[in-house]
Amino acid sequence: MFILQQEGRSCWTIDFKQCMLEQVSVCFVAPGQVHQCLLNEDAKCWMLFVEPKLIPMEYRTMIDSFMYNRHHAHVNALIGHLTVAFLPQSQIHKKTGSHKYQLVTMFKNLIRQQFKDVKQVKDYAEKLHITPLYLKEVSKEIIGFIASYWILNEVLLEAQRLLFYTNMDVKEIAFSLGYEDHTYFSRFFKKNLGCIAGQFRQNNHYLSNHIHE
Repeated sequence: MFILQQEGRSCWTIDFKQCMLEQVSVCFVAPGQVHQCLLNEDAKCWMLFVEPKLIPMEYRTMIDSFMYNRHHAHVNALIGHLTVAFLPQSQIHKKTGSHKYQLVTMFKNLIRQQFKDVKQVKDYAEKLHITPLYLKEVSKEIIGFIASYWILNEVLLEAQRLLFYTNMDVKEIAFSLGYEDHTYFSRFFKKNLGCIAGQFRQNNHYLSNHIHE
């Protein structure tokens, strides 16, 4: 879902992070991401819904690579994206078809498939037949975050989604994410998100049922 805002001000949560849109802005929500509009101050927006399989693979790869750190763009960035649309397909493919870009894409796909069982960068590097140091460097170069960030991010997002969508208790969630020691998982959750899992569930349950006028 692409949110194209022409004027006004709106605030969205996307995977539990706030995204403020002011005046001319664009924002996107990927399949599976928890999202909600929290604020609308005279915002005039269009929403464009696109079936993922209809988006060319080159664009899907680029969107996927930046979905966690570049949801929001102002007018200059929007102009940049529109400019890219007029570039020859070969130029886009050159970027997304590079060895480093493909390596990062494979890495992130592996994380989605195995993050419940595999949580160490060195183990993913071994599966990709590269050194852990090289994987860290490539991840930082291509998408701006070190490799361990993506593993941690996937675990925390799944934990938040389970707290939001299910009635599983913290112990059950910990076990489902591959943590035998649920107390360790609770400390891990609080350290990275600043609150205990129960408080997170309560806060987001309130937001999901609160009517904003």
